[in-house]
Amino acid sequence: MNKMNLLKQAQQLKQKMEQAQKEIEELRVEGSSGRGLVKVVMTGNKLLSSISIDSSLQESFNTTDLEKYIISAVNDASKKAEKQASKKMKSITGGFKIPGLGF
Repeated sequence: MNKMNLLKQAQQLKQKMEQAQKEIEELRVEGSSGRGLVKVVMTGNKLLSSISIDSSLQESFNTTDLEKYIISAVNDASKKAEKQASKKMKSITGGFKIPGLGF
């Protein structure tokens, strides 16, 4: 393999990884807890974009339970986002661990 082919392959990999990062940023995952009473939506890069709380929880307002449900739903969404991002990057890198990617 000559240096030009290697450079070309590296550039192609870089482009694919940039595209995958963009797709990850646009990804939306939902996490839930309390049998769906609390739902959150998070981006693939783990930014929280919305929280939905069922009205039945609001009526029986128990701050401690509500806090636990929110934390659980955020953690659920975070795990799903991580899994989807990792899956996307592995499809590009062929499972190789690339330092600095965190996947």
